[in-house]
Amino acid sequence: MSPWYLYDELIKEASNILSPNTNKLLSVDNPAIIKEICLGINWSYLSAGFLTEKYDLRVSNFFSQQGIFFSPKNIARTLPWSGSLINSPIQQYFTSIKSWEWAEATVGALAINTVINSLSTLLNNAENIDDSQSIPGNLTVFKHFFSAVAW
Repeated sequence: MSPWYLYDELIKEASNILSPNTNKLLSVDNPAIIKEICLGINWSYLSAGFLTEKYDLRVSNFFSQQGIFFSPKNIARTLPWSGSLINSPIQQYFTSIKSWEWAEATVGALAINTVINSLSTLLNNAENIDDSQSIPGNLTVFKHFFSAVAW
């Protein structure tokens, strides 16, 4: 088995989701595109949509979720492709997950996660966490689940 097996399977799965044979909303004239991307300090995210507004999120649940991934620890201060990702087809970045350049690999993982997450129903079942407490935002989730932990 190739060391790239898992990556190849993820690329294949995301490509199948975006296949015009399985998704009637997609076509050559209306590809799924990157709408927003952020390589953050700890986490990075990507959201996608459609080139043609009539297929926007208001009409379809497709891509109603974002892809998230750990941010690379050491990124070059200047990326040659920075600023060129918005409105480009998301599918063209799937194979970037196999890049040895950490920022490119993160973009590939984000693209794949966004597409695979589009099939998830988890967001529909999510609960809001009461963040009105006077604790830092990154600790709110621990406060929320504290009573559910068996001691």
